[in-house]
Amino acid sequence: MGNTRDIKKRMKAVGNIKRITRTMQMIATSKFARAQQASVASRPYTESLFGLVAKLSAAGVGEGNALLSQPNPDAPELTLVISAERGLCGPYNGSILRTSLKHLRANPGSELEVVGKKGATALRFNGYTDFKHLPAFGDKPAYEDVERLAAEYIERFVNGEISAVRIVYMKYISAGKQIPTVLQLLPFATP
Repeated sequence: MGNTRDIKKRMKAVGNIKRITRTMQMIATSKFARAQQASVASRPYTESLFGLVAKLSAAGVGEGNALLSQPNPDAPELTLVISAERGLCGPYNGSILRTSLKHLRANPGSELEVVGKKGATALRFNGYTDFKHLPAFGDKPAYEDVERLAAEYIERFVNGEISAVRIVYMKYISAGKQIPTVLQLLPFATP
């Protein structure tokens, strides 16, 4: 009768695992829906802001502004890679890593900063050990954290310590499609 008892224990364990997995799926679905709403809501603002900067720079407004030109073209560029803290996010981390490696190989000498444990681990595995690992922003990044990081990058750019700031991230298109993207933040690109 020991066999029957063992089989019942295993069946119960499988049922427990199934419930835990279902709960994890519900939590992930809820988080994804919130992130999706935030992304869709901020897209018009982001697009209009980039469009406004492009129009102003094309019209010559702000000519001589340090954020529109490279103060020191010989300085290294800074690349910020945004990856996940954990796995269980499909091809997200793999796509970010492939795009990051391609960009870093095309731009040797770039300073590298990484958000997320998965990106840091993968880049170390691929031979990139000289980078700054930033703390994760979490599910809801605080404005103060992003502002502090942006202020640091702007100051370093204006002082000529870095020639450009580029960010590697997943651009949200739809629930089924995200594209790994390298976006130049500084200097502001003109059309």
